[in-house]
Amino acid sequence: MILGAIFVLCALDARHPVGAGAVLGLAYMTRPTMAMMGVVFALEAFRASVKGGFSEASDTSRWRRAVETVRNLQWKKLIRLWALFLLPLISVLSIYLWYNRARFGNPFEFGHTFLTVAWRDRINKWGLFSYHYLARKSRIVLTSLPFVPVTPQQFRSTDMGLLYG
Repeated sequence: MILGAIFVLCALDARHPVGAGAVLGLAYMTRPTMAMMGVVFALEAFRASVKGGFSEASDTSRWRRAVETVRNLQWKKLIRLWALFLLPLISVLSIYLWYNRARFGNPFEFGHTFLTVAWRDRINKWGLFSYHYLARKSRIVLTSLPFVPVTPQQFRSTDMGLLYG
């Protein structure tokens, strides 16, 4: 989550494309689904590359506003921002793929096939990144409260990977 927050800060207005690319690469190493956040930077770079901003005049059609936006797009700036974003991202991902090849013999194996968890059958049935898990994961992220036991003890993890002490 921290890497996701840092990525968003770097990606806003495409101010720090190198930082955004590097942090997204690191976030991908923790959770491969984080790669989808790259769309945020791509759109922010597009928005930041439109000269004069987007037209919000209500008297013109959406089509006309879209044409005007493309006309005002600074292509060199957009390509430069995307390149500065992709360079560190590709570098980090290359190192990570090499590391996975060294560990598992396959650069695209992230270790998920070696998980020994109770829901292994569900992973085999729907895959690890299926939308099937969306409701459960949303419930965990949005409504799970921390659990603090009465007696002090070492930190432990719940079945969802949340720490409590």
